[in-house]
Amino acid sequence: ITIGATSTVFKGVDEAKAHLSDLEKKSQSTAEKMQSQFERSSAGIQMAWAKIGAAIAATAWLQSAAKDALAAEEATTKLQFQVESLGMSYFSLSSEIDNALQKTAEYARVQDDDVKQSLQTLIFSSGKYKESVENLNLVYDLAYQKGMGMQESAMLIGKALSGNADMLGRYIPELRDMEQTLGKYATETEKTAFAMAVLKEKTEGSMEAMSAH
Repeated sequence: ITIGATSTVFKGVDEAKAHLSDLEKKSQSTAEKMQSQFERSSAGIQMAWAKIGAAIAATAWLQSAAKDALAAEEATTKLQFQVESLGMSYFSLSSEIDNALQKTAEYARVQDDDVKQSLQTLIFSSGKYKESVENLNLVYDLAYQKGMGMQESAMLIGKALSGNADMLGRYIPELRDMEQTLGKYATETEKTAFAMAVLKEKTEGSMEAMSAH
């Protein structure tokens, strides 16, 4: 092999190396561009998903708020109907009712709407407005102490307010046979007074005692 031939070979090798280096640079540049596009695309996709997630969360919140508002309106409407079914004006009594609802909600640590349902059940079961408002806290005392639902408690106390405490006898032995205790000629007023006195003695303040612990 002549010196000229060797020189030609080396030259060819150098050119090949240079060409290969150029290809590597171009390949690297292309890869970097592709990666940059992917990253931009990924960021865009992530942002899009973030926006979609925010929209879904906002929609869920609005639906929940609308549902709560509807439930509150329904509870108010039912309570209003119950009060007015007694021939009384809900509008005239609204301040008194709101005050009672707020006090019981704070006492039992529940929402106003839950208390509205309890009061509505009390009035429905007893047919008495004043007594129902006065004994609203007792609904939660009895429910807590006996482990029953609020509506069941309200119904039982409502019945007792109307002189029918027999169902309460399942939970309070002293009320199981009021006819024997008070006599067969006891009036509704006497039965109510006795039932409520026993009920208060046995359960009043239970919810407050629980909250203190």
